[in-house]
Amino acid sequence: MPADSQPPRPRFEKFASNVLPAWGCVLLLFVAGSLRFVPYPPVEVPIPWDKISHFVGFAALYPFAFRAERFVHPRRTWLNSGLRSLIRVIALGGLLEIYQAALPHRAAQLSDWAADSLGAAFGALVVLGAIALRRRWRLGVAAA
Repeated sequence: MPADSQPPRPRFEKFASNVLPAWGCVLLLFVAGSLRFVPYPPVEVPIPWDKISHFVGFAALYPFAFRAERFVHPRRTWLNSGLRSLIRVIALGGLLEIYQAALPHRAAQLSDWAADSLGAAFGALVVLGAIALRRRWRLGVAAA
């Protein structure tokens, strides 16, 4: 083995760096989704912070889900993995709303699931768009 090459990492270490961050993000979303965020006394806020937090949370989850999907199923194309990750993240948003419906201090809202879905779609657009641009750039550089 050459002096400058790294020994292969054990499978668990690769699992820990590729899949566990996605599970951590899911856990964080569910914990945050179960907390009570109503100020006392209740105040009407003109900015929909709840929808913004759903959008941002699921947009942030998508890259982790995509990375985990690519690790678990490396033979799938990046577009196939991207669409499967998107479907899973959107389904997770629905599951979060069902979970919140079971909590006494939370309520499930279809608009929250829509914000989750839009956030996941935005995350997919950014990740898959970056991959497509990088592939196009590499092909353009190789052809030049």
